Amino acid sequence: MVKEKELKTFLLNTENGTVLVNGEEIKRVTALTLVFEDGKYGLSVTRDEFFKAEIQGI
Repeated sequence: MVKEKELKTFLLNTENGTVLVNGEEIKRVTALTLVFEDGKYGLSVTRDEFFKAEIQGI
């Protein structure tokens, strides 16, 4: 389970393609969901992560 982090700031710059959450750039974003419910904002970010393994001795 992923721990929720506090959302302080959210900036989407469509001119240069950057997304900043709490002042930190988030890269490889594939989807964003911004919700407002009961007087509170929520943000869900989906992004790609890449993994690589090399087999030794083959």
